[in-house]
Amino acid sequence: MSIFFQAILIGLAIAMPLDEIYLLCIKRSIDHDMRPSVLIGLGAACADCLFVMLSQMPFFQSIFITHAALIQILAGIFLIGLGVNEVRHVLKYKNKGTCPVDNRALWFYAFCMEMTNPVTIAIILSFYKSIHVVTIFEGLQIVLGVFLSVILWWTFVGFLINYYRRFLSQKFLYFIKLITSIALIIIGIIVTKIA
Repeated sequence: MSIFFQAILIGLAIAMPLDEIYLLCIKRSIDHDMRPSVLIGLGAACADCLFVMLSQMPFFQSIFITHAALIQILAGIFLIGLGVNEVRHVLKYKNKGTCPVDNRALWFYAFCMEMTNPVTIAIILSFYKSIHVVTIFEGLQIVLGVFLSVILWWTFVGFLINYYRRFLSQKFLYFIKLITSIALIIIGIIVTKIA
């Protein structure tokens, strides 16, 4: 199996598990078209590519294993803050239509969520021994494969949300946005407590 194809499979393995990024994607994509999901995909893809590059360095595993609890606490605090911000947005724009999209903030949220996601770290560490990069060209193939697969996955998710939202009432969409925002806070509390 070629390294590029392995990298595509790794990218899909990282992107496909249901986690808190899906909540952010659903909430933001309900208000807008596919743009939020593409921005979230870009943020997640950049974080995943950074992880893949770091995984080829000898001290990577020990750092993340040694500081796993601290990373989890930071992830929980970040999710709580993000959830509070999202709930505030939902309530603020309840009667004003859709809330505006801050491209840089959305990219940053997704990047931070992915960088502190224990599932992402575990998946990349599990693939660490199966991929041996010898040349720069092989390294570029891995980074490109992961990046493309993650972007394509989140674009596909955005397409599905954008397609099905037209069949739902505004009241039900508002309820989904509120629930997904509150769920971010709950997940943040759970993640912090487990650490």
